[in-house]
Amino acid sequence: MSTIKNNTQTYISITPGADQSRLGFSWYFDSPGRGYLSLCVKGDPSSRREFYAEGVPANDRGHYSFQLTADMLIPDTEYEYRLTNGDVHSDIFGFRTGPAGDFSFAVVGDPQLDSHAQKRNVTEWKKTLGLIGSHEYFKGVGFIVSTGDQVEEYNDEDDYADYLEHPEMRRFPVATAIGNHDTDSPLYHTHFKVANFSDYGRTAAGTDNYFIYNDALFLVLNTNVYEEQKHRAFLLETIAKHPDVRWRIALFHNSIFTTGKHGPQRNLVAFREKLVPVLCEAGIDAVINGHDHIYCRSFVMDSLTPISDPACYGDGMRSVTDPQGIVYFTFNSASGIKGYDKTGDYDYDAITNQEHLPNLSRADVTHGSLRIVTYRTTDMSVVDEFTIYKTGRKG
Repeated sequence: MSTIKNNTQTYISITPGADQSRLGFSWYFDSPGRGYLSLCVKGDPSSRREFYAEGVPANDRGHYSFQLTADMLIPDTEYEYRLTNGDVHSDIFGFRTGPAGDFSFAVVGDPQLDSHAQKRNVTEWKKTLGLIGSHEYFKGVGFIVSTGDQVEEYNDEDDYADYLEHPEMRRFPVATAIGNHDTDSPLYHTHFKVANFSDYGRTAAGTDNYFIYNDALFLVLNTNVYEEQKHRAFLLETIAKHPDVRWRIALFHNSIFTTGKHGPQRNLVAFREKLVPVLCEAGIDAVINGHDHIYCRSFVMDSLTPISDPACYGDGMRSVTDPQGIVYFTFNSASGIKGYDKTGDYDYDAITNQEHLPNLSRADVTHGSLRIVTYRTTDMSVVDEFTIYKTGRKG
């Protein structure tokens, strides 16, 4: 079980802001009142600014949650920050903002930290974060995307400690989907300062939301709500506000084209048949999913119909140009807490991999391409790679 010190800032997390010039910050402290973030460009104390937050009760342990947004951040710049509550100061931490054009992010599948289970998942999660922070393959990534199920027990602060109490979480913004293990508690919301909450897809943890990063629109659905019309309203309203963003990437927890345990479940199949036309109507380019603890990439899906003809692809079926459909990625667990085996043959399955090893992925986004490479964390060998090339705005 994790232990958290009193009278210090804990559970620190950074999240993407409404756009690339903003970041959200969250932390816990054991006294209420006003807390603040001191932020400056590294090496330039004259650039120091302060951002304030009022503590709100977080749980029955006497913790208070502090959340704020830092704005007017300069691209490709190193910053230093410190958190203060009363006369208690945190250590000085740092992060680097992403560049203004092409960018990269890491993808982690269901960490699902469980403080009451064997500690292997905590060890592997620490290793995965260390790879993001230091391995040459992840140099330059601007943020992390998590496919949901950050924790095993939605109301267990020790699970959240195992998820958050790592140096990389004080350095990298993390965009989180709400998983089925997260959804039933407002603790999720007290740990993550999520931008652009909507009125759709609401559970105790939060709602559908979005953020913009350079020329990409990330649409984050709370698919613990199986109501496709609410998600449709969110998608179309958001896209109407940002019609000219080049890439549209959907992130949600429940994989709808999976070969694992949940693939044949009737409720998922029914939800897929209703949600996929909505995603097509929204002109989504790629979908990032988790939940099934297996790696699976679909063919390009023309609504519910797979495009499996090799002539439609390039690079040995590892790329596609201007696809008339969506590619769905299901990501395996980044902590290796559990893995589900393939349950059958599916016509949408372009590749499935399950070796019961933690996986970690990198996505590179340029004006003309979206490339995702997935690695085994054991030796950084490649599980799969795929590139979507675009010559015009689809949608």
